[in-house]
Amino acid sequence: KKSLPPMNMPPGMMHIEVPKLHKSENKYTINTDVEEDEKKKRSVRSILNKLTPDNFEKLTQQIIDVGIDTPSMLANIIELVFEKALAEPTFCELYANLCVKASAAAPEFEIET
Repeated sequence: KKSLPPMNMPPGMMHIEVPKLHKSENKYTINTDVEEDEKKKRSVRSILNKLTPDNFEKLTQQIIDVGIDTPSMLANIIELVFEKALAEPTFCELYANLCVKASAAAPEFEIET
């Protein structure tokens, strides 16, 4: 046990013993699949925030390059584009065109029944 260095504390609390921390046998580990999907989702959201008719082609390609490699990632992108289209109805046509381009570039996934 170690003592804390003296600080501006009341006189009776100057020498508090602090126990050492122990290492856990089952430490927390980050699920890398979820982390990777979240990174991609944030990246797509960032690209969608910048999307305009002037930079449509470039940013559409960036969204495709993020990688739609799992059904969950496809669902995430669909959700983001849908929310963006609802929030910004003036760019609805732009988001529809984005969906057409992205669907042509995305792989087909098996439907699980």
